[in-house]
Amino acid sequence: MLDDLFRELIESGAEMLSLRAGAPPTITTQKQATPLEMAVLTDADMKALADALLDGEPPPIESPTNTWDGRRDAGILGCFDFRVKLHREQYVIGIRAGSSTSSQSATPADEKARPESKKRSRSLKTLLRDGARANASDVHVTAGAPASFRVDGILRTVDGAVFTSEELRESLAEVLTPERLTALKETGSVDAAFEVPDENRAAPLRYRMNLFQHLGGLSAAFRIIQDTIPSFADLHLPSQVADLVQYNHGLLLITGPTGSGKSTTLCALLEHINQTQQRHIITLEDPIEFLFTRKDCLVHQREVGQHVDSFATGLRAALREDPDVILVGEMRDKETIQAAITAAETGHLVLSSLHCGSAAQAVDRMIDIFDENQQNQIRLQLSDVLRAVVTQRLIRTTRGMGRVPAVEILRVNPAVSTLIRDKKSHMMSNQIQTSRSEGMLPFDTSLLELIRARHISTEAAMKVAKDTAHLQRLLESAGLIKA
Repeated sequence: MLDDLFRELIESGAEMLSLRAGAPPTITTQKQATPLEMAVLTDADMKALADALLDGEPPPIESPTNTWDGRRDAGILGCFDFRVKLHREQYVIGIRAGSSTSSQSATPADEKARPESKKRSRSLKTLLRDGARANASDVHVTAGAPASFRVDGILRTVDGAVFTSEELRESLAEVLTPERLTALKETGSVDAAFEVPDENRAAPLRYRMNLFQHLGGLSAAFRIIQDTIPSFADLHLPSQVADLVQYNHGLLLITGPTGSGKSTTLCALLEHINQTQQRHIITLEDPIEFLFTRKDCLVHQREVGQHVDSFATGLRAALREDPDVILVGEMRDKETIQAAITAAETGHLVLSSLHCGSAAQAVDRMIDIFDENQQNQIRLQLSDVLRAVVTQRLIRTTRGMGRVPAVEILRVNPAVSTLIRDKKSHMMSNQIQTSRSEGMLPFDTSLLELIRARHISTEAAMKVAKDTAHLQRLLESAGLIKA
């Protein structure tokens, strides 16, 4: 909880964070106190926070009035000055961001006093292990600049982690095969899976890596892959998503911006099939992320660049391998989209992802990628094979501990098929609003349910709502805000 409070102080840009029992945490900015949308602190909460602060190294300075002053090093979040006061058997705590929160702002005296372990630059593998322990979703390494962790959607600079292009290349030598080095030189980027051993774990940590060239040299983005495939409940996905695995054939799409959890949702769907049906699943991934173990399904995972040349060639080969379900990690080009539609037409359930913000955008993007003389045919095929489009976006929780998805679900019924054929995809939002009884879910309704469950704040929902006036009316009707 302490790190969550430190994060709130940094992100709000406030001067002070005040904590006392019987009230929520409060931030002060320009002498204006504002309670945070967090739970009221109890006496037990305050004692736990005080114990955590007072158990630091070096120990805080104690005054005769049961007041302790100290500084807490919170790793990537920086340093924080605190005062803990015990008054009438109740703790009161004040926290300020320290004057030196990174290596860039540290004074020579700070550097001299810093332990040797803090001065020493981290190796890439140590950095990646630290990222996993900090619950980062991504680790970014840029030649000549400090590395960064993305925690709950926010980038954090990491002390002691600056690499040159050559050091980065050497650190990745085990996965940079001659073929990948050629691809990096010719295309400017390359994807690969990367593993890091961890003495505290039986299995190595796994990462999806994209290494790319830019003006300053080489950079790498590492997406941390979790050990276990999360369930729908773990992901806080609505029950309507689980219902989508009932389809025997057709095309099922998960869409959203980069970093919105599309791959994780796809894998949760596949794992649900793996646990409840007896089918043959083939995955085409770039690179392989979650590792599936056989339960009720036979599962074969294939990696682009290692087992197949491309998504499109892998799809064409899959049609001769007797699959029931095919996962295509991402539909990036015309050939892959055409092959996916063909596989769906021939009796297979095809699951894939697209980078776009709505069902209408997904349909338009798939059609527009084809030449004009092909678009009518693709439109007809898509109206026949598309089964559902799930669009999701991750939103930080009210306590700042992780993110949850807000979801829009379009299920293709005869009316939606007609909209696709008649070039009226812009009317899909209206169809979603009027067809909730068929398992469809409007995005703003999903936001309402997350607010009702106290997963996200009203302010956070308003920032991403498709129609803020409509969401406000929904909240008023539900009695969550005053009219």
